[in-house]
Order: sequence, then structure tokens, then C-alpha cells
Amino acid sequence: MSIRGVIRDGVDRLARRGRAMTASSSQARPETAEHTPAGLVESFGRERVTGWIAPPPGSGPVHVALLVNGTEVAATDAVAPAEREAWAPTVGFGFAMRELWPYLRTDHKVTVRVNGRSLPIVGHGMYFAPPRNGKHGLRTLRELQAQGRGPDLRAADVPA
Repeated sequence: MSIRGVIRDGVDRLARRGRAMTASSSQARPETAEHTPAGLVESFGRERVTGWIAPPPGSGPVHVALLVNGTEVAATDAVAPAEREAWAPTVGFGFAMRELWPYLRTDHKVTVRVNGRSLPIVGHGMYFAPPRNGKHGLRTLRELQAQGRGPDLRAADVPA
């Protein structure tokens, strides 16, 4: 059998298996906000972090969280339409970063998550590592936030 024949047989076998699994599945997975929409952190800078997501139609606001070493330090709802060339409507999100840097260290991993899953960050991968140590630490940030005195990381505007 030729290489083409082997590939065609493999593709056909996978297609039959997929149809069989779909037919035997008694519960279809609904499209809800509970499932992670596609998205991207486009910019991770000194002043702000911005990005977009493509939530399922009619899902409403989508919770986006900024985490440091797995601890949520800020959150927002992505609701503002973002003009991106994508297969679906997109909404933007943003976080103000200026007040966060003094609490970060070079060994911290900063991530942006939607429904518990990290979004990729352009030019950095799945997390951002600060280039230098801040004068405080993550413990100080957590203590301030627990007292309601932490930095305001909400962005005043989001990408258009």
C-alpha cells in the first residue's frame, strides 16, 4: 500500500471512530461560559496587560483573572467588544500593571486565566516572568489585599 493509501485509511478510521463516539454519546457538551473560550494576551507591558477572548455566543461576561504563582491578584469581566479579525465575535480585557510591579520577583510566574485555563501571552508563552525584583513581595501584596488596601489593578479601558 502506498503512503497516500495508509494516510487515507487512517483518516477514514479516525472519522468512523469520531462518528461512533458522537452517536453513542448520550450527553452533548453544551456551549456555555463554563467552557474555556479561545483567547490571547496580546500585550504584557509595564503599564498594562491587554488581550481578547472569543466566548460562545450568548454566554455573557467572561471572568478573566490575573494570577501570580497561582494566586489570583486581580479579576475582571471581559465584556467590551474587541475589533479583531476572528471566526467569532471577540471581547477585550485589560489589567493596570503599574502598581503590581513592586510586589513581583523574578521567580514569579504571572498568568492570565479564563475559566481556570491560562491564555497564551504573545512573545512570552504561557506565563510572564518579571525582569527584576520589586521592593516588596507577594506576601505583602496578599496582606494588603486582605485588608482591602491593595493596588487597584483594574484597567480604565480595554482594547478596542
